[in-house]
Amino acid sequence: MSHEISRDPSDYRPRNHTLQRAKYRGIKRWMVAQTIEEGEMLSDPEPNVKVFVGEIGAKRYPVKVVCNVVQQVIISAMWKYE
Repeated sequence: MSHEISRDPSDYRPRNHTLQRAKYRGIKRWMVAQTIEEGEMLSDPEPNVKVFVGEIGAKRYPVKVVCNVVQQVIISAMWKYE
């Protein structure tokens, strides 16, 4: 990727399905935003996709947020079980 990847959560918009699944999983929007802003950024095999992983307070598992950084879309938000 030749452009800089935004860490500003307001630059990314979630898909409707992403919002529904995150709500079902008990992941709040502020958790997704904090993970994009402060979490570790990892590569993904898919082109233009990055994975953000971050610890949220005293939660047992970190939050994992998958984004298309070119289209600036949040593809998925889930708990990262290891």
